[in-house]
Amino acid sequence: MKRRIGDVRPDYVIIADELRRKIVGGQIALGALLPSHTALSKHYRTSLPTAQKALGVLKTEGYAAAVQGKGTYVVARRPALTSQDQTVRVLAAIDQQVDILVQHVREIKRSLGKVIGPTGVARSRSARSHA
Repeated sequence: MKRRIGDVRPDYVIIADELRRKIVGGQIALGALLPSHTALSKHYRTSLPTAQKALGVLKTEGYAAAVQGKGTYVVARRPALTSQDQTVRVLAAIDQQVDILVQHVREIKRSLGKVIGPTGVARSRSARSHA
């Protein structure tokens, strides 16, 4: 298998990524028959189990489905979100909101530091105007 310099991904991941890109990009149509394990292993110059594992990834992700004795077909351009995917997206949104809140807290602390001072005692208005 020809690989880019520095690419440390396993062969089956490289094959699955390339097929996924073609499916999502529309180069492989919905309902199309994907290449067989044998055809993939010859095309990518890899072992049959590696090709099988690549198609297995696409099936697990919901892009493809196998039909006994017929082959593996494209069933979705963008698979439905699993509950795990939804959880990850919700957690990412929460994380983003926490970052925003942390930034607001820092701004408030800076503002209060100007009014309260390093000792924690509020400065008089005259002391603040000279600061």
